[in-house]
Order: sequence, then structure tokens, then C-alpha cells
Amino acid sequence: MIRKLRWKVVGLNMGMVFCVLLAVFAAVYFSSRAVISRNVRQQLQQALQPSSGYELYRPGQERLPCFVAEVYASGTVRVSGNSYYDLTDKAALAEIVTAALAAESGEGVLPAHHLRYLRQEGLLSTRIAFTDSTLEQATLRSLLTGSLLIGLAALVVLFACSYVLSGAVTRPVDRAWAQQKQFLSDASHELKTPLTSISGYAELIETGIAKPEDVPGFAQKIHVE
Repeated sequence: MIRKLRWKVVGLNMGMVFCVLLAVFAAVYFSSRAVISRNVRQQLQQALQPSSGYELYRPGQERLPCFVAEVYASGTVRVSGNSYYDLTDKAALAEIVTAALAAESGEGVLPAHHLRYLRQEGLLSTRIAFTDSTLEQATLRSLLTGSLLIGLAALVVLFACSYVLSGAVTRPVDRAWAQQKQFLSDASHELKTPLTSISGYAELIETGIAKPEDVPGFAQKIHVE
């Protein structure tokens, strides 16, 4: 019983802390993802500005490598970027631009090409900025992995602490339970002798070997009026 109670205390503590850790890590993960998405969107917006001159990535700058496709009404597409991307494959670029133009949303991710895009409609052309989404996903995976490792380490430490503390919590109950068992044992021992005597005399009276008045301490008085 005490062991079950102790494991219940441990399980309750583990469950409560697990819920708290899950809520905290979920909040950190989703808030970080929102911040990363916002930063990526801001850099894509900067890349779409005509004044950027398509100098979209320089070594030493904390900017995402991206390229811009400008699609004119005539169907002509002009692509500008840097050496981070291979812009010589015209067929692949046409497929990417077509997928971005066909998308319902003005921004999003093209899973087939691992690219995040931002589309901007203009009077004479449509400008689309692209960047590698694997960088964003790698950052989120690293954050998720770190959170899982921290969470597991915290749960292991918590389990050890909870198991030790549960012993202190259940110690008074264990002591009371031991006292109750000792009381029942003593009471059973004290009542065993008189109950055995009573049972023996009852059997003798029932078989007729002895009479009730022969029993020590037994008095039977019958008054007939």
C-alpha cells in the first residue's frame, strides 16, 4: 500500500512537471518559429525593393541568400541572384517560378523545391523573392532537439528528486500504518486467550459435558413469578 502511494506521488509530480515543460517548450518553439518567419519575410521584402540592385547576399552580412524573379506580362522572366544558387538551369527556374505564380497565397513554402517565396504584384511585372527554406527548418530542428534533450534531462532529475521526496511524504503514513498493524496484533493476542476459553466452554455446554453454572464466573438466576 505504501509503495503504491509512493509511486502515485511520483507519478503525480512527473505528470504535472511534464505538462508544464511541454507548455513552456511549445511556447518557445512556436514563438521562435514566428520570429524566424518574420525575419525571413522582412529580408525577402528588402530583396523585392527595386533599390536593392539585386545585391542580395554578401559574405559577412547577416542576410539570407536569396534570388529574385521578375515576371513581365509578356511572359519574360528575369532572374537575379548570387552564386549561392545555380541560376543557369532555366528549366528548373521556370518550374519554380510557375509554382510560385500558381500558389494561392502571396507567400509560403514550395516543399518540392525547399524554397520560401514572397510574391509582390506590380503594375508592369510580378516580382518574386526566393530563399532556401532548409536554413529555417534546420534552425527549428536544432531548437526542437535542444528542447527535447533539456526536457529529458529535467525529467530524469525530477524523477530522482520526486522518488526521494515521496519517501519523506509517505513516511508519516507508513508510521501510522505500522502502528495500526501493531495495535491490531496486540489486540488479537490479548483477545486470543479469553476467546479460546469462551469457545471451549461453549463447546462443552453444547455437547452436555458441562453445565452453564459450572463455568467460572457464570451466574444464571431464573426468577419465576
